[in-house]
Amino acid sequence: MRLVQFNLPDGSRHVGRVSADGDQLHILLDTNTVLELATAAIAEGRSIASVVEERTGGEKVDYDQLLREGRVLVPVDHPEPARFLITGTGLTHTGSAAARDKMHMLTHGEDAAESDSLKIFRMGLE
Repeated sequence: MRLVQFNLPDGSRHVGRVSADGDQLHILLDTNTVLELATAAIAEGRSIASVVEERTGGEKVDYDQLLREGRVLVPVDHPEPARFLITGTGLTHTGSAAARDKMHMLTHGEDAAESDSLKIFRMGLE
């Protein structure tokens, strides 16, 4: 499931689920931000996927057109950016994770515990 935040020409903000073919966004009902969607899922004790399924409406928009018009927004944001922090390991695939772990072993010895970066990377895979 891929979600996209975007604005329509009238200035209204929405979240859409990318269609199977990747050409369209199914507009989610009563959802203006991905953060709002996640907050609702947590409050209801449900998965984001189940909330998305429930809120998926019949209206669609052309994904390529939104991109051409510069209407696609960042994947997730917050009304108070100073209170919002996105972090990561900098690892994007298993090869970079293995290289980082090897570097960790060279500096900390063969018996060193798994690095925090690799632990976080593995959590992302699970």
